Amino acid sequence: MASWRAVAPFAMITCVASYLALERGTRAVCGTLAYFYVPSVDETPAPPTGRGAAKRAARERAEAKEMATTTVARVDLRFESLRRRILYPELDQVVFLACVLAANGVVAATADRAFGTRDALTPVMAVFGVVLALKALFSAYMDARVTPGTERKIAAAFAFSAWMASTFVVFLAPSAVVDFRLVHAANDFNASLERYATRMMTASGATFTPPRVTVLQIGLAYSIFAAGVAGLLFAAVIRAAKCYLLATQMPEWANKYAGTFAVRPWRKFILHTAFAAPLMSLVVSAPSMVAEPLGLSPRAERDARCGVLVFSGLCLLMSVHPLLQAYLDSGLITWYEVKEGNDKERLTETERAVVERQLGVTNHLVCKVALQIAAPALLLLSCGVGAWCYGSVEVTESALTRGLVPPSVAASAFYAVGWFACAWSVVVGAAAIALSQPKALFANLAR
Repeated sequence: MASWRAVAPFAMITCVASYLALERGTRAVCGTLAYFYVPSVDETPAPPTGRGAAKRAARERAEAKEMATTTVARVDLRFESLRRRILYPELDQVVFLACVLAANGVVAATADRAFGTRDALTPVMAVFGVVLALKALFSAYMDARVTPGTERKIAAAFAFSAWMASTFVVFLAPSAVVDFRLVHAANDFNASLERYATRMMTASGATFTPPRVTVLQIGLAYSIFAAGVAGLLFAAVIRAAKCYLLATQMPEWANKYAGTFAVRPWRKFILHTAFAAPLMSLVVSAPSMVAEPLGLSPRAERDARCGVLVFSGLCLLMSVHPLLQAYLDSGLITWYEVKEGNDKERLTETERAVVERQLGVTNHLVCKVALQIAAPALLLLSCGVGAWCYGSVEVTESALTRGLVPPSVAASAFYAVGWFACAWSVVVGAAAIALSQPKALFANLAR
């Protein structure tokens, strides 16, 4: 009965959040979008009728052709149209779970502070959130309709390099920079295996020696997780960095037409915060930077590390709209660059076809771009909530400790995945921004 009393409030909050997040969450996260396209020319107009109809039809065709070669059209993207795009189901699932997990995490933290109540529903949702986020990014890679094979090969090569680098970080990084608590996790896992083996021997009457887990095995498992996260986040971080540059450095001539100019100021502020939050998470996670100078208790240190991960995920989730709009505004930049590169005022048929194709590709990938921003947000949010739930120092014999994996090991795994997600996001994002602006970078270095 006590377990039902602990689970019932969280189940009710989950049901309410699920009702509010059904499609409404995706609508709110994506917001009102605008995309650009090249006006088409009707090559087979209706037969002219009436007096002077032939001249009028010829004039209309000439005006339409001139418009198609000198202008670009801006149209609001209807949400119904977004629902028919590739990868929309994955995007809707990611946003839905992110909204439900955020609501449940807030209630779980409040209940823990006020009443000491702890449930088993929130940590399970956190595990599912990590799996769903990585699965969504993997689906974006494997969908040949939106991802070429070259992108998958580059991501796989980067994942292999990240595995080697992550292995050195796990085993050689100073504990003052990052502490994965490998020895503590290995000891707790071995104790859990012994308890599990004792129960099995008591039930079956057989005698056997349980396996032992070493620090090396725990560290290699963390580095493998880090490699998978790095490979799946590779294209998403590069895309987000380029969209961030577009959103913050939109040309003055485009402010009147680009949808980014109409983004609300609070969303722009959150956009800047979202790109600084992963670095802040790395700083807070370093014991020598925050915990030791401030003299934080283990519980306060856990709250700080997990809270920054949750904050990073929420900021990135609320940045989907400005980043996605900046990506759609890149079509306007493409049209302008091609048009200005031509000595004539009009585009040639070849140039018009090139611009039309590029704008079509931009509009075709809109859900993929949104998924590449929302899935990392869910990943950070899930890691923060999961590490907080399993990392409580007050946990005793409860629903969290009855499984084979002890809570300390689960908390350490959540923390490792979240830490490496932030670390590789900072590294790849900084490299993408630096390579996207080589002239500005070299100019600043010359000064």
